[in-house]
Amino acid sequence: FVATRKHLFLCSDFNSEKSVSNVINTTRKLNNLKKMPIDFSKGLITDMVEDYRGRFWISSTKGLYLLQLKNQQYEVERLLSNSLNNNLTSDYIIRLFIDRSDNLFVSTYAGGVNILDLQQKAFHHIYHVPNALNTLSEKIIRAVADDYDYLWIGTNTMGLDRLNKKTGTITHFRNDGTTNGICSNEIRALLNDNEGQLWVGHTKGLDVIDITGNTLNVHHLGEKLCLPLGE
Repeated sequence: FVATRKHLFLCSDFNSEKSVSNVINTTRKLNNLKKMPIDFSKGLITDMVEDYRGRFWISSTKGLYLLQLKNQQYEVERLLSNSLNNNLTSDYIIRLFIDRSDNLFVSTYAGGVNILDLQQKAFHHIYHVPNALNTLSEKIIRAVADDYDYLWIGTNTMGLDRLNKKTGTITHFRNDGTTNGICSNEIRALLNDNEGQLWVGHTKGLDVIDITGNTLNVHHLGEKLCLPLGE
């Protein structure tokens, strides 16, 4: 798939047995591009994931789209926060993530995290409640990662939140000025490598957190990777 400012294209010549050079012709253009039935002229594509059924979920700044192949033709369904077919809390979507239990996590701008059970098509929500004790740190969510016991949620400016799946308890991790804290509260990407480490990308570089024990051990990789200051 190739996303542009206004449209989404499928390069039908590309597969795992072909290199990129095989699908680009002599004029340096991709062969057999097919426009998908989605118009992003009023918004931008922000992310795309494939679920266990081979369907594609596409997030944008103007809602959530479901793209699936039916009778050899791609069909699209648009989900909006003000429509009756879903319970999205915001149309401005930043990231998508599917966990091992077939739940689609929708990180939104100002609407917290929307969770769609892909088997039952039921929406659940995790959001910020002002002055509440057990709540997300803020309403703008940048990234989500999953492990067996916890859901890790990266916020825009308020650090990293950890949701205990069994108890519903939310724990906050922020830059507190110590060497064992995360380097920045402005989280931009999360990745669980399934080896007990959570990779955290933020506006001051990259941290790796050992999440196997009761106490989190944070390793700062910005200087070790020779990343430019602020990258």
